[in-house]
Amino acid sequence: MPRACQTQNLTHDLRLKAVRQDPQLYGTGLTTFPSKLLFRSSRFHMPEFAHTLLPRWLGATDEVDLPIDLGVIKAELTSRGINNRGWRLYLDYGDSLFTPLGQHLLGAERHLTRAANVVAYLRLLQACEMDVLPPIDLVASLSQWRLPNDLIEAIPPLFFRAAWKAAVANQYQESSPNEFISEVVCVAHWFFESGTNQIADTGLLKAGWLALLRRQKAWSSERESIGVPSALPTHDEWNPYIRRVEWGLYRFVALTNSSQLQEEGEAMRHCVGTYADLCRSGMHRIFSVRERKSGQRIATLSLKLTDRGNGCPVWEFDQVSGLKNAEIVQQDLISAADAVVRAFMDLPASTFEIPLLPADEEMYCGI
Repeated sequence: MPRACQTQNLTHDLRLKAVRQDPQLYGTGLTTFPSKLLFRSSRFHMPEFAHTLLPRWLGATDEVDLPIDLGVIKAELTSRGINNRGWRLYLDYGDSLFTPLGQHLLGAERHLTRAANVVAYLRLLQACEMDVLPPIDLVASLSQWRLPNDLIEAIPPLFFRAAWKAAVANQYQESSPNEFISEVVCVAHWFFESGTNQIADTGLLKAGWLALLRRQKAWSSERESIGVPSALPTHDEWNPYIRRVEWGLYRFVALTNSSQLQEEGEAMRHCVGTYADLCRSGMHRIFSVRERKSGQRIATLSLKLTDRGNGCPVWEFDQVSGLKNAEIVQQDLISAADAVVRAFMDLPASTFEIPLLPADEEMYCGI
């Protein structure tokens, strides 16, 4: 082997050994090596990362002291959608791969979502097809992204890949990492709070980080100009049961908190923003109706839980209104709204939460 190739391979091995000995070096772009890595012979053994936490998180084993069968772990991950690329990352870096996610996403009190998040994170990394680890500061910032229900599966791979590439570029430009991470968090807040994550087209995500940043700044400026409060909730306040329905030319996006209702009401110039209590009570669900191709808002759909007297409440069509409460006459849109109703009716009754005593609906003006 040529000497240059030998040197390159040795440098790679030394870097990997450094990261394995000290997980804090993960994602730091290590270019110098601690003195303890100076080798005294041409042969040395690379220490292995631990692979003990993930099997317990996934329920593959309850034993703490028994040796871990990597074949069992791989089979479990394969059954959850992890391919060879994701498996290789876990095999190389072990449980420390998940350390940057932190307590907010992986804490003991989140045992129900922890398994979902570690698997979703591996799927996210493999989908990005980068074959290296993302910058540690970027991964640590995920806890601040206001992910729906704190679930990593909500992150589109193209969005994370754009942030990843921008983070690496920022490192090479020797810019402030803290300023860039603050920028990432702001863009993530826009992406998930505005509902763009549910309707974003591939073209926008492939356009790169600067395109996403411009959209975020335009959205923030618009909110400031209309005086939208900044302290509105951004997570789900009620279970939407169905988050999105696509039918024909239309996309129906569930509105799941008071912030989204207010934004819909301001954009469509009607009073759906006052429906938060009805939605919290379990009696109503609201959808923003948008064109599939452009993402433009064109109407608002309301569904209502109705008791027909047989003790089995059912979801029914309430109303669909356009801009300024304009009547919707397009038959294809009405048919699409009916498809949403049927989707609710097809769900098992056990899906729905027991509704609270509804608020007095007479105080609401209707969409």
